[in-house]
Amino acid sequence: RTRPRSDTLRGGAGGVRHSRFAGDRLEGRWALTIPVTSRALSVLASLGDIVLDLSGEAATATGSSVRRRWNAGVRWVPFPFLDLRASVGRESVEPTFDQLHGAQVEVITRMFDFMRQEYVQPIRIFGGNPALSGGSIRNLSLNALLRPFAGNLATFNVGYRRQEVRGGIWSFPMLTPDLEAAFPERIRRDSDGRLLAIDARPINISHDRTEVVASSLTLRYTQKPKAAGVASQPLDGFRPWTVSLSLNHSWQLSSEAVIRPGLPALDRLQDNGQPRHNVALSLVAGRPGVGATLNGNWNSAAYVRSGGAAAEFRYAPSILFNLTLFADLDQWIRRKEEKNWASGLRVSLDVQNVLNGYRKVSLRSGGTQRNYARDEIDPIRRTIRL
Repeated sequence: RTRPRSDTLRGGAGGVRHSRFAGDRLEGRWALTIPVTSRALSVLASLGDIVLDLSGEAATATGSSVRRRWNAGVRWVPFPFLDLRASVGRESVEPTFDQLHGAQVEVITRMFDFMRQEYVQPIRIFGGNPALSGGSIRNLSLNALLRPFAGNLATFNVGYRRQEVRGGIWSFPMLTPDLEAAFPERIRRDSDGRLLAIDARPINISHDRTEVVASSLTLRYTQKPKAAGVASQPLDGFRPWTVSLSLNHSWQLSSEAVIRPGLPALDRLQDNGQPRHNVALSLVAGRPGVGATLNGNWNSAAYVRSGGAAAEFRYAPSILFNLTLFADLDQWIRRKEEKNWASGLRVSLDVQNVLNGYRKVSLRSGGTQRNYARDEIDPIRRTIRL
C-alpha cells in the first residue's frame, strides 16, 4: 500500500493558488511455476525440461479503476545448448498518479517546425492530464537462445515480440503535420503561423500496434594461466585479459497507431522518422587495472512526411561510436609502501562521437534542406575528455 500526495503552488493574476491531491494505491502479485518434465528428476527426461509459468497482478488507486495483468508462458529446454520460450499476456492500463495529477511545468525548447520548415523555440507544457482514461495491452513473445559452446563462449538469441494497445497512454510524440492535424487544440501559433506553444501532456490514443524481431550475438573470452610443466603457474600477480563482444539488431516489422477514430493510421516507419533497423555494438577489453570500451550505434534511414506538402524529409543512415580508456595507476606502479601518490588514482580518456559524424537530413526528392545545417543538428560534434 502506498499513499502519494501532490501539493502545487501556482502564481497568477489572482495571487498564489494552492492545490492538494492525495490518494491510496493497493497492489498484489502472485506467480506460479509448474515443472512438467525434468532431466534432473528423471521425469520424461527424453523430452528435456519443460516448465510452465503463470503470473497475475492487480492494483487499484484512488480515482481510477482496478488494473489487472496476467501472463502465461512455457519454457522448453530440449537440449542443454537450446532454450525455447513463449508467452502471452494481457493487462489493463490505467494512468498513474503523476500522469493524472503531476504539477504543470513550462519549458522553452528548441525544435524544428515541419509545417513552416524552420527552427523555433516554443514553450512545451508538461504535467498531469486529469482527462486521461485507461486501456488494455496484449503481448505475444517467442524467443530462442542458443549456446553452441561450453563456458558461454558464444550466445545467440533471437526473438519476436508483438504488442497491441487499445486506448493506451502516450507521451506527446514529436510534432509532425499529421500529429498537429490530430490534436489541433494542443498547438498554439500566432497570426503568422509561427509556433508558440505545445501542450505536451500525456494523451490517449485509439490503437497502437508494433511488431519487432530482435537478435543478439555475444562472444566472451577470458585468458587462462599457462601451464609450466605438470603444475600450473602460481596465480599471484596473474591478471587475465577478458574480451567480450556484443551485437544487437532490432528489426521493426510494423509500428503504427490510430490516434483517434476516423483518422488514418499513423505509420511511424514510413511517415514519422522511426528507423526500421537498429544495430548496437559493444566491445569491452581489459584486465584488472586497465580497460577499454567501444560502443557503436547504427540506424537505418527514416522519413518524415509533411502532410500534403511536397516536402518529405529523409534522415540518412547514421553511425555513432564512443570510446573509453582507463587505467588504475596504483595497480601498475608498485612500491614497498602500502600507499603512494598513485593510490586510488584512475586516469580515463573518453571520446564521444569518434568519427565526428551526424545524421544528415535532406528532402526525399534529392535536394538539401538549408535549415538542417551541421551546426544546427549537432553543434557539439566530437568531444574528448581526460
